Amino acid sequence: MKLAAYGSFFFATFALSAPACVSSSEGNQETDQVDGWTVNRFPTEDALKEMTPFLSTSNDVPAHLQYVVGLGQSGLVGSWNRLPIADPEYGTALSGGKFTKEGKELKQVINRCAGDGWTLFDYDSKSLGTEGMRFLTSTGKGFFGSINDDEDRCNLTFTWNEDRTKAVITGYFPENISDLDNVLSIEISMHSYWKWKFGLKHKWSPFNNFKSLDKKCCPPKNGNNTCAGKRTLGKKGSSCETISMACGEIDPKDVTECAFMKRQNLGLGFVPLFGYEVYALGDKNGEATPFNKYYSKAVIDAGVTTLFQGISENKDSENVRENTEL
Repeated sequence: MKLAAYGSFFFATFALSAPACVSSSEGNQETDQVDGWTVNRFPTEDALKEMTPFLSTSNDVPAHLQYVVGLGQSGLVGSWNRLPIADPEYGTALSGGKFTKEGKELKQVINRCAGDGWTLFDYDSKSLGTEGMRFLTSTGKGFFGSINDDEDRCNLTFTWNEDRTKAVITGYFPENISDLDNVLSIEISMHSYWKWKFGLKHKWSPFNNFKSLDKKCCPPKNGNNTCAGKRTLGKKGSSCETISMACGEIDPKDVTECAFMKRQNLGLGFVPLFGYEVYALGDKNGEATPFNKYYSKAVIDAGVTTLFQGISENKDSENVRENTEL
């Protein structure tokens, strides 16, 4: 029996039937048909190359959103900060999808099923039994099948605040239980250090240690100190325009402390529940940040050596399901 998986929000694991697959390959990529959808499969080490083309560099999208990010809900990097039950998602193009302005707000719709760069773990059910991976809701393909079975769940809407540093995310729940959006709200927000680094508004606190964090999170690259300090990132044409351009090698023990954003579940809109860190992996030019190699290695070491993205739904999807052996 195939059940809709609501992932980390109900902290339960659902049994999913194996999705229908047929495949063809080209280079390091392999095109599969999964439940009537065309998907692009590729080695995990190629993630940045495959995700960067989905980034928008429109003038409506600020520089600090023009990054490929890793969704650290599985806790493979910084295991102390993860969801109890995590969906098998690797990352996304943070400025992917479609944007519309509504007053001071910016609304962004990302299609997790096709065309916007949302990227999932790709491995078979046997891998779920490996040490450290038992808390995932399902296989990557099983999870993909559960959300595209109800196409309303393919689209997530990010409603960004005026300075585009915090968004409320809706669309996780099926239409028949969409009232859960009023009970469990989901937000993503930029960490204060990176706001300081990009010259954005941030709350003052006597506990802020931005200068100390700067030495950990964005040490000089090739001995060049010009990118040190506040308001040095995000200026178009500058040698410090992106994290990848400005920041040198970091100590692996500092990766989690230097996370880019926090994705947080909030009960009744204000009670902090579970959350996880979001890592900046690569910039709009396809250049890796210092965090990318640690994130990628952690996922590969856990046995996830292949990833996939949805490309499009096939019009003859029913025939694909009927004619493909499971």
